[in-house]
Amino acid sequence: MPKDTTLCPTCGIDISRLQRTGSGKRKYCSRTCAYKGHTTSQLVPCTNCGKKHPKSQYALRRNKTMFCNRQCMVEYRRNDRYITSRGYVHLNGVRGHPLANKWGVVKEHWMAVYEASNRKDVIVNLYRSGWAIHHINGQRGDNRIENLELRARTNHPYGISIDDMAKTLRDLGWEVNAPNAFKK
Repeated sequence: MPKDTTLCPTCGIDISRLQRTGSGKRKYCSRTCAYKGHTTSQLVPCTNCGKKHPKSQYALRRNKTMFCNRQCMVEYRRNDRYITSRGYVHLNGVRGHPLANKWGVVKEHWMAVYEASNRKDVIVNLYRSGWAIHHINGQRGDNRIENLELRARTNHPYGISIDDMAKTLRDLGWEVNAPNAFKK
């Protein structure tokens, strides 16, 4: 059997092992090197104040927004509009809005659909019943109405859009008289 030679990213030693497929490949030569590889940190700037602070490789892969401490995170989120670590834009300070959570925060993509709709009560009911809004181009910060599509929660982002549902029901012989929910 052919041998595969790779280098351990922590210590640089050659790792010779039998070739394996899929997730069976080893990245480190030992558990010690794996621990060092997972816990080593890198200096990154704080999203709010810009001060450099250490973050682990795991945190760098997981989060897009980095804060040096909790106070910086709270100050950043007090802004009227902020971006979450998952890339969504949230609007702050809209207490009492039908789409707001208990802290008065609304997701901007839901607000865009709500504002563009001529049936606001329907949008609120869809939001509360667990529907999702799909970003067509995949960019969560792009909340133009042309880029947003309402979808049933089933298997999002591959869920069913309203247009697809209506077409399927018409193909099955059902009569669909749903009014257009958006202004054109």
